[in-house]
Amino acid sequence: MSTPFDSQVPLPGYADTPNEDPLSNGGRWTQLATLPQWLYRVTGEIQPTPSGSFTAGESLWNPETWTDSSVCWRCSNLQFGGPIAAKLRASADGASGYYKGEFKIVSGTLTWTVYKRVGGGSETVLASDVTSVPTVQTNDRFGFSVIGTEIIVWHQARVDPATPSPINAGWTPVITVTDTALPGPGYMTLVVGGLGSGFFAPYGGPLFPTGGNGDVAPGTPVMDINVRVA
Repeated sequence: MSTPFDSQVPLPGYADTPNEDPLSNGGRWTQLATLPQWLYRVTGEIQPTPSGSFTAGESLWNPETWTDSSVCWRCSNLQFGGPIAAKLRASADGASGYYKGEFKIVSGTLTWTVYKRVGGGSETVLASDVTSVPTVQTNDRFGFSVIGTEIIVWHQARVDPATPSPINAGWTPVITVTDTALPGPGYMTLVVGGLGSGFFAPYGGPLFPTGGNGDVAPGTPVMDINVRVA
């Protein structure tokens, strides 16, 4: 079975782009007004800011809305339990409606969760797993996809502790759940928390389902991955 990440392209935020605080990439990342925290980029790594805070930061990729889509990050460092999370089919404010996939560690308990929020109501848990679940380590990847009514939080374990695995290899679905409340389209956000946490190379974009066997077509590169911010 293929995965949503087989041919995904990187969202701008890699090593040859300049440091930014807050993360902007020419205005393509929006900082959410509802949060006291945002994301920034230093030597290609995306981290929560301001430095010294444990509060999670969040930024919204604003050029496109997508219906069937996925996003994944490579972990550089996850401190103090994170969290690391992503929202898909999110409202323009990134807050009043979304599906969210999240990994965090609280009091030593590893927790993977899928949430939803509809029309500004309360955030509710669609599914959560704290039993025999993997942790996110350096050079692992965290992934999240929403395709049709199927919502999946993914994990890619590193093969070599010092080297990230290929983008299209070794993914495991940690939580799979279905929901029809948000048919899309919507925006995508990225969330990082924990003093010292950092992630590299976010990949993301739209997907097109094929057949009935769970496979998906390659990601479509709608983002200008060659843009450089002077």
